[in-house]
Amino acid sequence: MIRLCDAAKVFLAPGAPPKLVLRPTSLDLPSDRVLALLGGRGQGRTTVLRLLSGGCACEQGAILFHGAFSPVINAGRFLHASLTGLENLRFVARSQGLDEDELLLAVDAFCGAGRQLAGPVGTMQQATRRGLEVAIAMLLPADCYLIDDAQGLPPGLLARCIEAVRARGAGLIFSTAVPRLALHHAEAVAVIRDATLRLFDRPADGVAFHEAGVFQEAGVFQEGGAS
Repeated sequence: MIRLCDAAKVFLAPGAPPKLVLRPTSLDLPSDRVLALLGGRGQGRTTVLRLLSGGCACEQGAILFHGAFSPVINAGRFLHASLTGLENLRFVARSQGLDEDELLLAVDAFCGAGRQLAGPVGTMQQATRRGLEVAIAMLLPADCYLIDDAQGLPPGLLARCIEAVRARGAGLIFSTAVPRLALHHAEAVAVIRDATLRLFDRPADGVAFHEAGVFQEAGVFQEGGAS
């Protein structure tokens, strides 16, 4: 179980007003299931994942989890763009005490990127780079895996990630702006909207709540345009 204890996040930038990303929140999130973090663009999905992973700190409160999170996957921060795919893979293997050849074979089996590892990651096609990042991260030991912007993954890769974590008895939290992915893959849904995080045990309820907010915002914009 992941416990948010009055956790809150505010972004402060010079010359700009503070931006509230997460209101003070006390909430338990499942760590052993597939949870979709659903929200529109700019609502704070990536920030919530970074808070969970420890990539950024709460302004107040705390997030408690007696286990290990993966890095935030598919966020563009996991691999070094100037290194080749193979150099990145070797670096990860050495830092984690893993066999380089075994990790290479496992990554190739997971995403089929083996033949494209010779070039710098920064020059790879986006789908290849994302597939490589996801494959490497998913093969590292963790109790709960974090995937950002799941709608941008190559087709079928999210399903393979879910299959892998279920086989290990681990959990997975993926963020998305696409309700269809939440309905198809998630066992529960957390919705982030207006800096408020809400958990729904039934994915359909979470999607309905999210879509009601989207329609409400669209109505506000239409009224503003009409005036």
